[in-house]
Amino acid sequence: MKFSLLLYMLFIVLKIYPVFKKSFRNKLQEQDCSLTISESETGISRIYRFKKGKVETLRGGDEKTDISLIWSDAAQGARYMMTPSPTVMTMALGKGHLSLKGDAVYFTWFLSLIKRLPL
Repeated sequence: MKFSLLLYMLFIVLKIYPVFKKSFRNKLQEQDCSLTISESETGISRIYRFKKGKVETLRGGDEKTDISLIWSDAAQGARYMMTPSPTVMTMALGKGHLSLKGDAVYFTWFLSLIKRLPL
């Protein structure tokens, strides 16, 4: 429950923050891609689509996306995502709490995007 709520709150922040911050809006416009964030135990997931500076989301992860971020479990995912910095995400990768599927270019872009969030 907490993890799914966190994924939805990420969408709300990604949707609203560009209204107030032009540099964030410009960063959103740099890349058109789709991203799945999920956890492997229960399969909780959310798809984020970034297109022309806009963000859309869908619950569930059946759709093929450009990159998938897969957390080992909901507790680890929630813990690391509460402080979404590139350093923390990289540390999660190194410890095996996060795995990636897809093109790392999109992961790098996503890290540079979340670095700009006021969290």
